[in-house]
Amino acid sequence: MVEVAEDTVDLDREEIELEQEKLALRRQELALKERKLAVLRQRKGGENAATRQKEKGAFDCGPSDNYDWLSSYSEPISQKMKDLKKRAIAQEKLNPYNPTKLMVAMIAIPLALLCILVPLLQYVYGESYAQTPCQGICSINETMLQGYMEGCKALVANPKRLFFYVVPGTHADLLEPFVKSIMHIKSYEMMPVRNWRDAVFNAPVYLSMSSKKTLSADHYAHIYQTMISNQLHQVVPHNRLYMSSTYLHDLPPPNGTTLIRNDSIMHMSLFRHPLLRLREQYEHDRQRAPTGATRNRFRNMGFEECAKSAGCRHQYQFARWGNLMTKYMCGWSPEVCMYDKWLNATPPMLERALNNIEHKLYFVGLTEEWDATIEMMETMLPTYFEGFHANITTDGTCSSSSHGAEWCAKPAMNEETSSALTVASQELAITSEPLLDALLRHFVWADLILYEKAQELFYDRALLCGIQTLKKTV
Repeated sequence: MVEVAEDTVDLDREEIELEQEKLALRRQELALKERKLAVLRQRKGGENAATRQKEKGAFDCGPSDNYDWLSSYSEPISQKMKDLKKRAIAQEKLNPYNPTKLMVAMIAIPLALLCILVPLLQYVYGESYAQTPCQGICSINETMLQGYMEGCKALVANPKRLFFYVVPGTHADLLEPFVKSIMHIKSYEMMPVRNWRDAVFNAPVYLSMSSKKTLSADHYAHIYQTMISNQLHQVVPHNRLYMSSTYLHDLPPPNGTTLIRNDSIMHMSLFRHPLLRLREQYEHDRQRAPTGATRNRFRNMGFEECAKSAGCRHQYQFARWGNLMTKYMCGWSPEVCMYDKWLNATPPMLERALNNIEHKLYFVGLTEEWDATIEMMETMLPTYFEGFHANITTDGTCSSSSHGAEWCAKPAMNEETSSALTVASQELAITSEPLLDALLRHFVWADLILYEKAQELFYDRALLCGIQTLKKTV
């Protein structure tokens, strides 16, 4: 009996100890839950700092319910959170490049470089407009016109915008240095316009390689036409002269402008006998031809030798470049101003070009009548070209340019140039073989007719203004 009583006492003692351990575990569980709630409250106010500390391995209070790490700290949780915040603030001070600052830097630095480079490039490559008072003839009035012949007074003008079309092979580009030198005296601005891709042989196309592959020819033409139209219709208080190898501007004005502003643009260009112009362009272009095997095969051929070769004529597109003046003066109309399938001019194209040089082209000059052309430019457009005739040499004196090449203030006048003024345009011979000349005239058929019209207009105006020409007029 005594042994049974002792066993019962031992069991009771063990039950009491188990109950005590159970109570102790419950107290620990309650304490952990209280600490968990305290940590969650602290995380609401310092979530960013706690997250950064977690990334650095300071502690882990993620979605797990394991909070045993809290039992290793004796100090209050709130104090530990304060310490974590201090450490996070210290880390931010050591690493100041947060995403916001990085974004600001990525935008501000390129903008600052752009603000520096654009004025620098304009200063180096641009022709700045000198805002100095105009000297000499600066406006058209009755006093200024007193020295003019009666029939010439109606031809004098002072356009706000003047477009000079530089047809390759006419030597109109020789006038560009004089324009740059006199524009500061006459207080107007020269605006170089990008040459059109199809108006100049081997002209560069200013597009990236990916854009060249994706953009169609029509899309690129639309981009160019929009660019040139916007450039022409900029509103400025001073006169502007535009120079470019491009087609006659007959594009509609940009949105928001009127046709009155579009009609205020005056146009001018120089013309040359088509055979002489074609030969001049060929001699110039073959030096700039690509280095492909086919091009190299014809590159060393002279003009007459190339004219005899069907392959060379095809490579250098004699039909297309032979009627280039007609294409220039026809304009941009896609319905009319398009070559035929042989890249030759068409009768509708010629008809449009003839109408344009008579009614839209304000000034018509002739390369063969160089001195008279310069004098007429000065007479009809004195606010732009006053002083040209006195500064351009009449003896063809040449000098070395800044690039080392020979530069002449006047194109060379040889026997063929004189013959272009004394014989009919259809009868001029530039080769030693009559049959070859007849063949070449086939390639320039439209330009020959256009050139005769340009001669008619030029000599009529020269007669009205009393300008002496090489060709005697009645």
